[in-house]
Amino acid sequence: MDFAGTLVANGEPFEVTLRGPDGAPVVMFSNSLGTRMEMWGAQAAALACDYRVLCYNPRGFHPQSRADGDFDIALLGQDALAILDELGIAQVHWCGISLGGVIGQWLLLHAPDRLERTVLANTSTWFGGPDGWLPKIAMVRAEGTSTVAEGTAQRVLTAGFADAHPDVVSFVRDMVASAPARAWAGCAAALAHVDHRGRLREVSRPVLVIGGTEDVTTPYAASRELHGELRGSSLVALPSAHLSNLEQPTRFNEVLLAHLRA
Repeated sequence: MDFAGTLVANGEPFEVTLRGPDGAPVVMFSNSLGTRMEMWGAQAAALACDYRVLCYNPRGFHPQSRADGDFDIALLGQDALAILDELGIAQVHWCGISLGGVIGQWLLLHAPDRLERTVLANTSTWFGGPDGWLPKIAMVRAEGTSTVAEGTAQRVLTAGFADAHPDVVSFVRDMVASAPARAWAGCAAALAHVDHRGRLREVSRPVLVIGGTEDVTTPYAASRELHGELRGSSLVALPSAHLSNLEQPTRFNEVLLAHLRA
């Protein structure tokens, strides 16, 4: 059955949607930092006939959430597993972008039996360490996510695309600006401390890595390095910045579906 609403998992309320034909394979989508599950609208539409689409907003986004402080990737990965457990889903295809891609890496390391095929888009094994993150995290906690919303919207899309699609720029900016500061800061802390370098070489699940050739947040070199660590993985380059699923939805959907059907 379809589901749309609040699900309590791992002691935390989550906003969750599950839609699609009964009995179809489930594809679980995981968002980038500060964004909501609505970012996957084009992918959900493309998969609607043949798959069940599971989307969620991460820890701290729900209006009733009491989550605070620094999160880590293990906690965010355990949240995803707990959501699956609450829904009675044993195994999913995973598609995560940026932060969602890091959570996917953790799942490949710690719960590979829960994943069928995995897509890791615009992500990296390491995000530079705490020093570059801590001032921004402190600023967001003190002043709110509006302080980073405009810069994020400009950075995650190429300039040409942004000029031609001001509606998408507004969509991204509004998502980030409306994100709870403690949720953004907690998830950012997880990225600040993650380090999967050299740890993925024993992963045997089928993985597609998607990189953006114009991505300045996780440069395409990071996608190549991730692909190199994941033996047997595939690598696709898209002419996009960080949010390749928004900037190149048709091509993103093509490579996503090809990987799921392989």
